[in-house]
Amino acid sequence: MIGRRDMLALGAAVAAGSGSAAEPPAGSDGEAAWREYLEALEYARAKMLNSTRCRDAGDRTRALYDVQMLSTVGFNMYMAPRRAHPNFYIHPIFMPFEMTWGQPCPDFLYRWAVLSGRNTYRIWGQVGDAPFLDIQVMDGFWGDPSSSNVANVFPGEHADSQGRFEIFLSPDPQPGKTWVAIPRETRNVVLNSREAWWDWEHDRGAKMQIEAVTVVDPEAEWTYTEAEFNRRLREQARWVRANADFNISMIDHIQAKAGGVNVFAIEWDKDLRLGGKDMGGNPKALKGRMVFDIAPDEALVVEVEAPRAAYWSYSIGDIWYQTPDYSYHQSSLNGHQTSVDRDGRVRYVMAQQDPGAPNWIDLVGLTQGFVNFRFYDPKGGYTPKPVIRKVKFAELRAALPSDTPVIGPQERREQLSRRARASLARYGY
Repeated sequence: MIGRRDMLALGAAVAAGSGSAAEPPAGSDGEAAWREYLEALEYARAKMLNSTRCRDAGDRTRALYDVQMLSTVGFNMYMAPRRAHPNFYIHPIFMPFEMTWGQPCPDFLYRWAVLSGRNTYRIWGQVGDAPFLDIQVMDGFWGDPSSSNVANVFPGEHADSQGRFEIFLSPDPQPGKTWVAIPRETRNVVLNSREAWWDWEHDRGAKMQIEAVTVVDPEAEWTYTEAEFNRRLREQARWVRANADFNISMIDHIQAKAGGVNVFAIEWDKDLRLGGKDMGGNPKALKGRMVFDIAPDEALVVEVEAPRAAYWSYSIGDIWYQTPDYSYHQSSLNGHQTSVDRDGRVRYVMAQQDPGAPNWIDLVGLTQGFVNFRFYDPKGGYTPKPVIRKVKFAELRAALPSDTPVIGPQERREQLSRRARASLARYGY
């Protein structure tokens, strides 16, 4: 059996004998593309670490984690896709606590696919129990120069009595079929499907598949030409830079729109623009967003009329637009999980420590970050008007109704155990 020392010696010999020959020629396009990619990673690192919002070691660590994550997502969305053989990605884009760039909603199971605008695709499946399921079609991924929303299609609106649906996407009409037009000259047509899980423990998820039925724009089955590889690598680099900029500008936008911290700004997702850019929001989503700043010995009580919407949830993110762990921490609550008080109002308690209140939002160590209060398809013109109070944690109970239930340590442990199992099961774990 070859030993570790022999392996190291063999590796050194190979490197000395042939390593230099594998290097791209100095000044080549391959070398230039690789340098662009490395420079993008450094740009993102410096941009986030030099931000005035980066206050402590925790912020710095989360920023560096985010740079690593953006590199991973860049590979999955630009280097990896084969548009002639698309798949709905789940794990390569979001994971329940390992990969949460872009502040994914803790209730959503997201599916992503990358298509060519010249091909024809078929999506088919069966809807589940979700109160909200859509497929958003985008001209390019977020960060692409062309990035914009093309269409949103809701499979439940096209399903038969058994919940089965079939949808075609192509640049040309598909008579007699449910058809979504995609831009013919766009090489990077991106699908983002959101499926809202309401009862994490008991909901049945949708089944969804995709295939190319007509391929006008084929791609390599495995390896790329050097030129294609370099082009995709540059797309990854652009993605990393764009999202480093987005992370900071989005938090700045929320705070400016609200007029300060610990104040909500309410706007339709479809109306969100940053720097005049369409952010590809969902037309049925109304969102309340708030930048929070809460000391470890403080709590924020957010009181609002019980929402009237097909789906609603309250979740937090950090300043780099990442969702903190929602599997092992109660850092989010949807309408099914939320306790409504006798007066018809909901009171969320944002705090580091467990206050024993039903609607505790665990800050998971964050003293600053933001809230995403989502409402999909709000009813009767409902617009949330939250009332916010910051109190000392020691005085929190006096700020809640006297009949607010007390959740003891054992009950909380059981809640969190069930929550983790249900969250991970959604991803097949």
